[in-house]
Amino acid sequence: MDRRQIEQEFPDVVLIRSEVNLGSLDQQTTWAFQAARGRYIVLLNSDAFLAEGSLQRSVEHMDRNPQAGLGGDG
Repeated sequence: MDRRQIEQEFPDVVLIRSEVNLGSLDQQTTWAFQAARGRYIVLLNSDAFLAEGSLQRSVEHMDRNPQAGLGGDG
C-alpha cells in the first residue's frame, strides 16, 4: 500500500516517513516517537498485520485502564 492509498483509506491517520535510512531500530523508534502526536502511538512493522477490530479493542482497553502505559503482542 503506498502513501496515497493510506491517505485515502485512513484520512485521520498521519503517516510519518523518513526520506533517509535512520539505521538501527532504536534510532527509528526514537525518531518516530519524537515526530508522533496524539493520545496513542502505534508502531507497526511493515511485515505485521492487524486482525480485524484489534486496534479498536486495544484503544478501548487503554481508555478503560488509564494505568496501562504500553501494550504489545510478542
